[in-house]
Amino acid sequence: MKTITESKNFLYLLTVCVVVSLILNVSLIYTLCSTKGKVSSGVEELSDELECLRDEKISFAIPIDTTVTMPIKETVVVDIPYYGKLAVPFEANLNVPIKTEVKIDKTLEEIGLGDLIDRVIELIQKYGKL
Repeated sequence: MKTITESKNFLYLLTVCVVVSLILNVSLIYTLCSTKGKVSSGVEELSDELECLRDEKISFAIPIDTTVTMPIKETVVVDIPYYGKLAVPFEANLNVPIKTEVKIDKTLEEIGLGDLIDRVIELIQKYGKL
């Protein structure tokens, strides 16, 4: 009699374990499926954003503040009254300050990153659909 009761208790325990395992498995499968859906929509959104990024303009300015030394070597002809013309050699180094700003407005396609963006989109679409 005792063995039948122990068998029933053991069977009841196994049944509870199986039910708990089923509940956990179903909840894990649901979580995985919903996560896959979110990731899939995120990958599509990222792909669209990268596609739009290709035509986006990038603007930046590079300030240049420097001094350039320019050597000058000339012969200057000076007209002197009573003596005529006199050639005077002139040699000097002039420091010319340069302060400017170089502005660049380009799209990523013009810079040459269009192929890279295409490759990234291709990889995202390839591995995002797994």
